[in-house]
Amino acid sequence: MKIFTWIISIILGLLIAVLAFVYFSPQYSMYMVRSESMTPTINMGDVVFVGPPDGIFSGGIGPGTIITYGSGNELITHRVVAQEGASFITKGDATEEPDSAPVNLSQVVGTYLFKIPKLGYMVNFMHTKIGWYVVVIVPAIIFLGLIFKEIIKEVLHKTTA
Repeated sequence: MKIFTWIISIILGLLIAVLAFVYFSPQYSMYMVRSESMTPTINMGDVVFVGPPDGIFSGGIGPGTIITYGSGNELITHRVVAQEGASFITKGDATEEPDSAPVNLSQVVGTYLFKIPKLGYMVNFMHTKIGWYVVVIVPAIIFLGLIFKEIIKEVLHKTTA
């Protein structure tokens, strides 16, 4: 049981560290995918993490690169299929035709780094009152209970020894 607690603690710690990095770094962001246009690479409900095109985790923008860009009031995550000067021609993996308008570098929010499948559904659920309790409060109480149990066992073990 102790190993299980350590493994869960390490996983939660890493997840919190990554989310904190993305939250506090203005160049990195995460977005929930709201369409099936990039299936099977990225599915609806996945959360994608993006970073600056010239960042240490990306290799710039060129054909084959997945980018997130602003178009009007929405963000779109599609693959670059061609470059024409300073503009990019993009297309969803699940669509036949390229997007109707080229994407300028100034529209690019970031390049795709990685995804967490279906996390977007949990994020949406967490925005409800019941979701907040189920996803955040209850696991936190269970986790704290496991830690408290280990502390009590340790204290009782030392007093009987």
